[in-house]
Amino acid sequence: MCGILGLLLANSSGVACPEIFEGLNILQHRGQDAAGIVTCGSQGRFYQCKGSGMVRDVFNEHQLRELYGNMAIAHAQPFYVNSPYGIVFAHNGNLTNTQELRKYLDEIAHRHINTNSDSELLLNVFASYLSQFQKSRATYDDLFKALSQLFRHCQGGYACVAMIAGYGILGFRDPNGIRPLVFGERINKHGKDYLFASESVALDQLGFTNYYDVKPGQAIFIEKKKTNEPQKLPIIKQVHEQLGYTPDIFEYVYFARPDTVMDGISVYRARLKMGRYLAETVKRKLGEDVVSKIDVVVPVPDTSRNSALELAQILNLNYKEGFIKNRYVGRTFIMPGQQIRKKSVRRKLNAQALEFNKKNVLIVDDSIVRGTTSKEIIQMAKDAGAKKVYFASCAPPVRYPHVYGIDLANRKDLIAYQRTETEIAKEIGADEVIYQTLEDLYKSCQYNPLVSDFETSVFTGKYVTNLDKNYFNYLEELHKNSEIMHENIVSITNFDNNGTIKAFEDISLYNHNILYILFALIIPYAASIYLDVNNPESIKQTASFLTENVLYYYSGTPGLFKGPVYWWQSGAAWNSLLDYSRYTGDTRWNGLIMEAILSQAGENRDLLPIQFRLSQGNDDQTFWAFTAMTAAEINFENPPPEEPQWLELAQKVFNEQVERWDEQNCQGGLRWQIFPYNSGYTYKNTVSNGAFFQLAARLARYTNNSTYAYWAEKAYVWMENIQFINLTSYAVYDGAETPDCFPITRVQWSYNNGLLMAGSAFMYDFTRDPKWAARVYRYIVRAKKSFYRNYGILCEPACEFVKTCNQDQMSFKAYLSRFMGYTMILMPDTIDYIMPILKSSSMAAAGACSGPPSGYHCGMNWQNSDYDGWDSLGSQMSALETMLAILAPNAAKPFTSDTGGTSKSDPNNIYGNKSPYYWDNVKPATIGDKIGAGFLTALVVIGAIGFVAWLIV
Repeated sequence: MCGILGLLLANSSGVACPEIFEGLNILQHRGQDAAGIVTCGSQGRFYQCKGSGMVRDVFNEHQLRELYGNMAIAHAQPFYVNSPYGIVFAHNGNLTNTQELRKYLDEIAHRHINTNSDSELLLNVFASYLSQFQKSRATYDDLFKALSQLFRHCQGGYACVAMIAGYGILGFRDPNGIRPLVFGERINKHGKDYLFASESVALDQLGFTNYYDVKPGQAIFIEKKKTNEPQKLPIIKQVHEQLGYTPDIFEYVYFARPDTVMDGISVYRARLKMGRYLAETVKRKLGEDVVSKIDVVVPVPDTSRNSALELAQILNLNYKEGFIKNRYVGRTFIMPGQQIRKKSVRRKLNAQALEFNKKNVLIVDDSIVRGTTSKEIIQMAKDAGAKKVYFASCAPPVRYPHVYGIDLANRKDLIAYQRTETEIAKEIGADEVIYQTLEDLYKSCQYNPLVSDFETSVFTGKYVTNLDKNYFNYLEELHKNSEIMHENIVSITNFDNNGTIKAFEDISLYNHNILYILFALIIPYAASIYLDVNNPESIKQTASFLTENVLYYYSGTPGLFKGPVYWWQSGAAWNSLLDYSRYTGDTRWNGLIMEAILSQAGENRDLLPIQFRLSQGNDDQTFWAFTAMTAAEINFENPPPEEPQWLELAQKVFNEQVERWDEQNCQGGLRWQIFPYNSGYTYKNTVSNGAFFQLAARLARYTNNSTYAYWAEKAYVWMENIQFINLTSYAVYDGAETPDCFPITRVQWSYNNGLLMAGSAFMYDFTRDPKWAARVYRYIVRAKKSFYRNYGILCEPACEFVKTCNQDQMSFKAYLSRFMGYTMILMPDTIDYIMPILKSSSMAAAGACSGPPSGYHCGMNWQNSDYDGWDSLGSQMSALETMLAILAPNAAKPFTSDTGGTSKSDPNNIYGNKSPYYWDNVKPATIGDKIGAGFLTALVVIGAIGFVAWLIV
């Protein structure tokens, strides 16, 4: 967050927090990594809340109510020192002599600096000079004198607000006016409220109508009103001579909101002018003949819209919104880490083929910085069918580092660095690149005669402050280290004889685990449900409530939940209740669970009862088999001898699905649906094949029968070969139509990731083959990237944010959490990577569990940590399984037949009463000792298929 705010209300008993919170939301476009608020109460005590993530994710109503006082400041990380007087400080910008200042603070001022933040440096420099007056209480004149020393010694661009405990708020701006700061007032019955903000739009929207820009080198102090005393006017002082009036021109190009006015210059008008001048440059460079053949002008949302529309009108071209923006993804070039920026572009934008297909397109963007966004955007346009793609930038080539507070520090990352425009076009894949000239950019922004110049060093390499020649090397090294911290490429050791297996390198396995943990500590929760994610008893108590939520949907018909819940989801829900019993030791639902599974065993003991047989898919049957398999693995009470046994049920499902393996279409794989007359029969998907893979892996482990492992491997390799699994990113796609399984439906669902993650964990535990461990970690990485937003809150992006999730999809998050829990049990080394996101998601889910009729029914969307009114059986299961998974590492490993597992198969049932779907030529197989298994039911169908010879001795 590069937006700063400072608010002082005239009403001594007023509460500043709600409005400062709203101000942070208004300035959200200036950064998405973190946000913080500090208020000051009537007794001079500070109240603070800050954390990682977007503003809406850091704060909740409960926390805001506890931020008392009528004055406040806000930023990403307000810093605090207790001496002298108690000061809280926020700053936007960057210092260029930090090493010199650190040396001063260490050797002379003897003040400890704990971070790399320039805000902490500035605060301690100010505090050290202020403390030299050795007064019990400072005056505003003391503040200005200390500021005078700060201005003399701190070089760079900065706009700052400071709050002195019980005294007032101070705002000031660097002597060149590089970073923006606006100050305004609002009249009410108590007097005048005062607000500092980075942009005027914050003052506009909060009702501050009388405002002006803080001048370079100027400071303003507002003293807090004392009880029974008249309110004092702000003290405005030119503390340091104005060295120039050179606002950063990149604010007008990219950073600021279009409805902001900075230094008397309307950002909106400036961007219109940029479009007007850019149109002339496009015409001059491409020629009128080429321009006349351009079919459409498309902006890159949002910043370039004003300029692109003006350009289209000048050139008499069609203007279309060809890119649809996902507003939940942050601004890409200010994201931490080049790889994260690159991968975020396609999450942020989606191309509409209607506006690109068979067209010559002129794409307009505000600037081309690293080229990450531009290259991906151009490729998206081509993928959508564009014939030619011309790319126009409203700014000149960015060739040099930005050192005054915007994340453009490493010149080697800048695509225009030491490249010609022709080389840039080739690098980003454009047919032509057209840049705004610097002269035209100047003319676009020249609305205030008091502004002597602009800070344009990113284009020219000329900096308005004195820079040591070694500073750039220092800055690049610092930036490089920061990138490494954010990328956090992790090597996972002890999996093979070669030393390490590198995790998927574009996203860290840790994925900011510390931030997830911090987020879990501050995430909102509703008053009607309490959850302490670090207290197992609290989790068990909350989970107990949620099992009642689940059973609210139970119809009373054994095994079945109320419509519109589907049959397969009923089976999955009983698995959730089994997990609850396993992790908490609470057995009160065990009788219902046994009755439910046995009631749906079916006439052929294959978990396909006759009343549902004609409308079910392979995945439906397997999810019921998972429930039976879980019962076997946890030594759940065995059914009476005359009833089908847990292991028998799972094996029978496996046998039938082996028989349905379809080599005639797509070179293998299971169809989605079982019967030809079902919609979906011609579709093969990951959920059916991934579920079969996991079931085979679990059976292999339980029975020690390598035939099951063979089938697990076969199913997994088939999904790789058919490209349902992306071997580069480990994204798992939905499926494809037969006969060729092309093209692939590239929708990602959370449960598919979980199916393959846990299946790989079972395979690793059975085989000890390091490839399976590596796959587990890669699926963890991918899950964090695709399904955990806002620093660790689980979501279903394909449908959740647009509220299109159906009954099935509303339960998918439950299975990812469930399978993550299973993974941690089997591979404890994964706990550090999984547990933080389970905790942050659980806290968010708890906040969403405040709905009727129980008062703690859970909603679907947890991102805002409140009940969204969108509940279902699936949303209850998702919250329950996510919380239960926190308890998983304390559970015993799943039993096997060799470690005390008591569930039995029934060979007489399987061989003597075969399913009507079995081939007539299936015969029992014989096998030697190399199999080492006691339960060989799968070999019946394997013999029929003819590939079992390698197993038979």
